[in-house]
Amino acid sequence: IVCEEENYLLELIRYIHLNPLRAGLVNDIDTLNRYQWCGHSVLMGKHILNGQVKEEVLARFGKNQRSALDAYLQFITEGVDQGRRPELVGGGMRRSQGGAENKDSKPESYDDRILGSGVFVEELRREENLREKLICGMQLPELMQRVERYYALPPGQLEERRRNRKSVEARDVFCYAAVRYLMYSGTETGKLINIKRSAVSHAIRRGKKVISENPNLLFSLFL
Repeated sequence: IVCEEENYLLELIRYIHLNPLRAGLVNDIDTLNRYQWCGHSVLMGKHILNGQVKEEVLARFGKNQRSALDAYLQFITEGVDQGRRPELVGGGMRRSQGGAENKDSKPESYDDRILGSGVFVEELRREENLREKLICGMQLPELMQRVERYYALPPGQLEERRRNRKSVEARDVFCYAAVRYLMYSGTETGKLINIKRSAVSHAIRRGKKVISENPNLLFSLFL
């Protein structure tokens, strides 16, 4: 049992530290090593984040720091191609029951942005500073509809990959809002509008520029 728990912990660490790569916020491992908003860069010695445990994690990979760091980086790199793993994401019924809802069981709270049980989801929802954001969490199809309405586009046009200026800008804003604000992965976001994760990454950068030039746009989407 101890061994299974340890393996799960290591898989969880790897999965969390690869989040920026899956989300398209960085393009490769080398960039991830330096990405300041991720615990991985702390373990690599590039940044400092308050609360990030470093020695405790590296101790699981070797007795001295150099060998432990090499083994840790190899472990992280081997996980790049694993993609999204349902057993390691989301909170509540779909995670705790392997994605299958048992009609005889009591439903648990669920929020796919939270890693933990349904009980943990409820605990977070009771936190005053998180309650509104979690309960009002928007799903990607709704965000897509709001972006299309804002840009006066026909329903479903974001999925058609039109190349006119308005449609391209709308996709860029959708990708930025989905990944940076709602914390969906680049893969999930791209799948909905039929573009690859790498294209989502480029769209996020363009979307950020659009938002910075029109801050009220983001406010309008989430009213």
